[in-house]
Amino acid sequence: MVDRKLLGAGGEHLAVQILYSRGFSILEKNYHCRFGEIDVICSRAGVIYFVEVKTRMDSRLGLPREAVNREKQARIRRCAQWYLSHTGQRETNCQFMVVEVTVDIIEDAF
Repeated sequence: MVDRKLLGAGGEHLAVQILYSRGFSILEKNYHCRFGEIDVICSRAGVIYFVEVKTRMDSRLGLPREAVNREKQARIRRCAQWYLSHTGQRETNCQFMVVEVTVDIIEDAF
């Protein structure tokens, strides 16, 4: 059995490395407020990105992005508004991003 917290943490670590390599500045990791959590907050070219990282071991449960439903999106938006308000950046351009991390193990591949 895979430790889901460990898998999620590994996916988030990989996502941060990839974002950094693509020119994003990492502002926060695992940002918590009273409305929930945002996995990664980063910026590039004057835009703040609120990033949800979804990691899956296989596709039986669907694509990772499919887990970011309307309810999850609403929680992330509320957290983002809280963050922008409490950092004095209410007028800053922002976007929301999902980073999918999938791990496929192919037994007897050849």
